[in-house]
Amino acid sequence: RQIFIEPGAPSSRPVLVLTTADASGVPLTHLLPREHYTQIRWFIDYALPDQDLDLPPHDLVFNGIGDPDFMPTLTPAVRRLLGRADPPVLNDPAQVSRTHRSELPDLLSGIPDIVVPPVSRVTDANAIHDVLCRPGLGLPVIIRPLGSHGGAGLRKVDSAEELASLARLHGGAYVTKFVDYRSEDGFYRKYRMIFVNRQPYPYHLAIGPVWLVHYWTSGMADDAVRREEERRFLADPETAIGARAMTALSRIGAKLDLDYAGIDFSVLPDGRLLVFEANATMLVHPEHEAKFAYKNQAVERILNAFHAMLVRYSRAKGEA
Repeated sequence: RQIFIEPGAPSSRPVLVLTTADASGVPLTHLLPREHYTQIRWFIDYALPDQDLDLPPHDLVFNGIGDPDFMPTLTPAVRRLLGRADPPVLNDPAQVSRTHRSELPDLLSGIPDIVVPPVSRVTDANAIHDVLCRPGLGLPVIIRPLGSHGGAGLRKVDSAEELASLARLHGGAYVTKFVDYRSEDGFYRKYRMIFVNRQPYPYHLAIGPVWLVHYWTSGMADDAVRREEERRFLADPETAIGARAMTALSRIGAKLDLDYAGIDFSVLPDGRLLVFEANATMLVHPEHEAKFAYKNQAVERILNAFHAMLVRYSRAKGEA
């Protein structure tokens, strides 16, 4: 089987979701809740030759493959589906494929007030030495295995000795120039905003004592002062990060040109925006712990905006 249906409520809209066995990161459970949508998940890496001619009826197509490293070669059946003007296709695979980490500096080039560190994609550890000779790179760098998220396998390399130890690296990796983004108070701040129909919405702010900041290991749960700073960011992001950064975010959303995406970034002391990553793999979910309940209003804004966008697309299809 290549098609699996997750039925929603009787009045739910059927959405054809393109996915693969390895796809992850796009929060389908929350973006397409069962009270509003029936998900028809089509595993396109196993698509049959003429399967596009016999798909269940659907109002919309949503590409649930957010990581371009997991985008399969599109079969003729999938290409034919995408080539039709009706129904609308959200997060077109061609647009998602432009968000490889190594392509992001070129994709976002020309946008004022942002810093996108140089990134190269390598196939093995030996290639890293050649990459470091390129303009703009050089130690320290961050080594990230292809397709990894959440810091899995991530390491910062500061010296030639550490670089030599990477001889055991298996598979490909991204090599990114490390930019120190520590704030004056000694903490590192990583902001996340979600783009819905290319517009930015604040989602969270993680503040931690080390450069590798992940929300649930940063100590936010134990520090009410840091949580209060996050609350202020969610309520008024422009005051928190500045008008220059907000303008840059709007331009990034337009350049990504995705219906759903996200960006992780920091703000440098001079007000410029330091981009860590920008793609469609960003998670969004409601919070159940009381101490994080202040985040749910921001989550609700994102999910409501996504639902409103799908309703507009669906109505436009019906009118056509």
